[in-house]
Amino acid sequence: MKKFLIVILLSGILSCTAFAAYIGYLCPAGAKQNSTCEFVAGGRELQRIKGIVIDGDPALNYITVEEVKSVPGGLYYIQKPAQREFLNKWLRAIFKGEPKPDLPEDTTGWDEKNRYFQELDKLSLVEREMMVRGFYTRPDPLQASPSISQMAVITLKIAPDAPVGQHVIRFVGTDKRPVAFNPIPFFIGDLPEVREPFSLPPPEKPDTPVVTLPAAMNGQILPGETDHFAFTGRQGDTWSFRVYGRSLLPFIGDGVPGHFQPLLQILDAQGKEVALQDDTYFDPDPVLNFTIPANGKYTLALRDALYRGREDFVYRIEAKPGAASYRLLPGPEWNLPRIQLSCDHSHGKGNGCAQASFPAVIEGTMLPGTPHRIQVDLTKGLDAVLEVWARRSLSPLDARLRVLGPDGKELALNDDFARPKVGPTYHQADSYLRLTAPVTGTYTIEISDATNAGGPDYRFWLRIDVPRPDFRIWAVPSGIEIPANGGTAPVGFVVERVDGFSGDITLMSMDSQYVGIAGSPVIPYGDKRPNSFESICGVQAPFPDCTKEFLTLKAQNSKTGMSPLRLLAKSGNLIHPVIPADESMQAFAYNHLIEAKDSWAVVLWKSTSKITWDFDDTAVQVIHPGDELVLYATSKEKIVDDICTAELFSPPAGFTLVECKCARGSITLRLKADATMKPCRFNQIVRLDYTREYYDKEAKENKRPKASTHLPAVMIQITK
Repeated sequence: MKKFLIVILLSGILSCTAFAAYIGYLCPAGAKQNSTCEFVAGGRELQRIKGIVIDGDPALNYITVEEVKSVPGGLYYIQKPAQREFLNKWLRAIFKGEPKPDLPEDTTGWDEKNRYFQELDKLSLVEREMMVRGFYTRPDPLQASPSISQMAVITLKIAPDAPVGQHVIRFVGTDKRPVAFNPIPFFIGDLPEVREPFSLPPPEKPDTPVVTLPAAMNGQILPGETDHFAFTGRQGDTWSFRVYGRSLLPFIGDGVPGHFQPLLQILDAQGKEVALQDDTYFDPDPVLNFTIPANGKYTLALRDALYRGREDFVYRIEAKPGAASYRLLPGPEWNLPRIQLSCDHSHGKGNGCAQASFPAVIEGTMLPGTPHRIQVDLTKGLDAVLEVWARRSLSPLDARLRVLGPDGKELALNDDFARPKVGPTYHQADSYLRLTAPVTGTYTIEISDATNAGGPDYRFWLRIDVPRPDFRIWAVPSGIEIPANGGTAPVGFVVERVDGFSGDITLMSMDSQYVGIAGSPVIPYGDKRPNSFESICGVQAPFPDCTKEFLTLKAQNSKTGMSPLRLLAKSGNLIHPVIPADESMQAFAYNHLIEAKDSWAVVLWKSTSKITWDFDDTAVQVIHPGDELVLYATSKEKIVDDICTAELFSPPAGFTLVECKCARGSITLRLKADATMKPCRFNQIVRLDYTREYYDKEAKENKRPKASTHLPAVMIQITK
């Protein structure tokens, strides 16, 4: 339990570096080309939205923000019963097409600031929907989610030539008030768009909308709700119904299970179920291929499999003619000789069906019940890597890898191989083995499905190779707020080390005129301290090939605004772009990384002093176990004596802050390494909270505001 508490608390520390602005959902989840539509959004700081970035490219402009209007809160709670009764009559009159009722003579104490109450007949359809929901539904604080408590109606214009398909959008602010929201999926279609019916004043319920297929249907699932769409079918026609639900919001931090689970049904004219689809293999979003059994009317029904619901349970259903095939991602880009398996499983002749060279990539498809066997000649002492790539391309294969020696005895076995929790898939089903050949001879590599399943979608790629040490690296979050004029802010990095890679990694900024690395730019090998990425790299059993680190970025000048953030990671001859990602929590416990198309630095003007170390902050600071290390920093502004505190940002066990002293221009920190600490290297960030003093010319007095900053990361080396 303690470990989970540490994860949650430190995640809170990290979240301070991310944007305070957040968007949790956008409904509907898409729009048609050449249209202007209103969308309901839930999140925080939505009133700051001014523009949009599409697919990570600021130059793209086929979606524009036309207007953002905040939805007032507290629509249910009205102090005066007479005003509630008047609004109730007015709402019902609007839906019946009747004139506005007369105002009572006495309106003393009525809320006259809420635009929804004063201009009820001028609200758009979407705003009126917000009014009906808020006015007639008593809020339940136990079900409220603070992260999506604020709502806004956003008008977006879609260009006629906007590319059809799934995109990623990120709402942004202005240079004067720079802000960047988290990225969210957004669809642009060429099908007719249908929205779930708008609410009516109770007890009236809207009619089920009749949809002409093909179409795209959109809506939200609220608590206990099932949405229905009616259509007419012709016998023998086949339609595919693809649901996007969980994919719009991969993880929910305050719900169990930690994501939306859409369930799709088709009912006939008598209300009898004629088709049902829950998951698509391991994907909670169903794809239902349905052949019409008879001419007539049918109803498409969608709900959460557990009858849950909330505002961010947004869905989109695309109905298209013909059966939809399963969508696999491209395979790995391994530059090795390729061997395509073409085994005949129909008569059980799958065993020993391929002779492979070394090294090579084996491509194949798993059929039910029969494993593939590949024979390869290895010499004694050869270090070999066997890696399956399947689930990472969305193959349903749950790989199981086994190696038999020349004598036919089992040498190695692997089912699942633990990797960092990156992406929406939480079952790391791709196998990996590394072994040294004990003798020269012919070895048999057996690949199978752990559940004996198979089929045409069960594609796999098997790498038979020597170790090729390499790494992948992610920066978290995909945007970070940095104080202007030399201010610093921490950013997290997750590193996956491949094939035994054990080198240090140096970070560099490709936008160094705007944002640079502050302090140590090096991620050292071997730093495995617990921090807020603990669950990404394993909780009960930490992944040996996943490491975590925090470094600091700095603003290079006093200009505020937004800039694309491009970072490179280098180790020896290896150079890779740093992948932007955002941290997402699943069901109160496990953190995952969701990759983003772009990364942004948002430079803000904050009232903080520029504080720098009194030494080369890229130099390694050496300390012996049991000893103390004294570090000095200088401020260009006055710091009030003794009114300061310091805190180590995610220190390793045994490394502590003994003392922090502040004078009018200097800071002294005494750090200690416990005598039990073993030799290691790590980056240490110090958070400083202090009181600064300046003379206010207008008020003609000295003022002492509180401030805080993160000092640049310093590399610490514990050595005997």
